[in-house]
Amino acid sequence: MLIRSALFLGMTAGLVPVYLLVLPFGKRARNGIARLWFRGCCNLCALRLRIIGAPHEAGSTFYAVNHVSYLDIVALGAVLDAVFVAKREVRGWPLFGPLARLVRTEFISRKANEAEVQTRSLAARLAEGESLIVFPEGTSTDGFGVRPFKTSLFGVTAHLPEGSDLKVQPVSISYPRYVTGKALIGGLEALYAWYGEMTLLPHLLGVFGLRGAEVEIRFHEPVAPAAMADRKELARYCEDRVAEGIALANGFSRQRAYRQAA
Repeated sequence: MLIRSALFLGMTAGLVPVYLLVLPFGKRARNGIARLWFRGCCNLCALRLRIIGAPHEAGSTFYAVNHVSYLDIVALGAVLDAVFVAKREVRGWPLFGPLARLVRTEFISRKANEAEVQTRSLAARLAEGESLIVFPEGTSTDGFGVRPFKTSLFGVTAHLPEGSDLKVQPVSISYPRYVTGKALIGGLEALYAWYGEMTLLPHLLGVFGLRGAEVEIRFHEPVAPAAMADRKELARYCEDRVAEGIALANGFSRQRAYRQAA
């Protein structure tokens, strides 16, 4: 645990200056360094990524993902060149807040009176060719289910210019088993899932002391927003696909995935 913690701090201290140096060289250069950091974190946490399907990368993509843990960030960051959308409170987190700002995370508030401005800001990022990773549940869960997707963030599609080639792609992420194959059930899911009143640092130190887990990332069929009647139908499409993915990863029915979100 202590060795991995020290390696994490050393890797971060070594790559941040490099990231700052390559900023003038554009998105491709900075994303390359960021991906090195994400992959390094996956290795230090002994996360084995299992990718099913493929991310849509032909143009801007709005990735709608269920949320299980802060570990989702490093797992998704290791395979996607995209901007994370996070709650504003993350800005103030020790170490991770500054890192999130450095990689141009889009921070949003839960206040209703700020929704329109935030939606337009996200739409501007998409119009510039960026892709976004969004957690529409608004909170993390134990990984066994999906909470109702909040539809407000899907309203970003209405603010894009006519003719936009944006696609919305549902993505499900699960931590179903140890690398040894043993299922993470019966309370073991809390070793990797981070939800409720859990505290970040003790949980992360615990992860550094474990042998590792399999992370299943399933990319579902992307859809053009225009194919859906409105943002509610779009959100429901994504929620349904994600619930299916969670059920497949954990070996139970989609109906159970809806019931078990905690």
